[in-house]
Amino acid sequence: MSGNIFVRIQHEGKPIDMMIDTGNGSDSSLSYNFYENNKEEVDKCKVEGVEVHGAVGQFTIEEACMKKFKFTLNDKQYRFPLITVMKSNVDAALGENNIGLPFLSSFKRVTISLNDAHIEFE
Repeated sequence: MSGNIFVRIQHEGKPIDMMIDTGNGSDSSLSYNFYENNKEEVDKCKVEGVEVHGAVGQFTIEEACMKKFKFTLNDKQYRFPLITVMKSNVDAALGENNIGLPFLSSFKRVTISLNDAHIEFE
């Protein structure tokens, strides 16, 4: 990994490694790999009319936004109100699955252990 802080969440019984991305001022996001393995769920839960198309350098980006994405972390249930899912294979240019600043800021306190990549929300 890249020296960034990752935590493992569970979604529908499957583990997903998420990078804690305090530099991401927009939504949390899921990678193209998640999309490839969960197309039916993404299409079923996506927010209609909210598909993003853009470009970063030479890459064209297509994204979908899913609502009410439920997950478990440290045996507690959480929900991203909205999460972006990459529908284009540009992960190498844009990074991993990540938990963005808006979600982190919704808690009174966020404690991150650098020793064991453990995170707690209050």
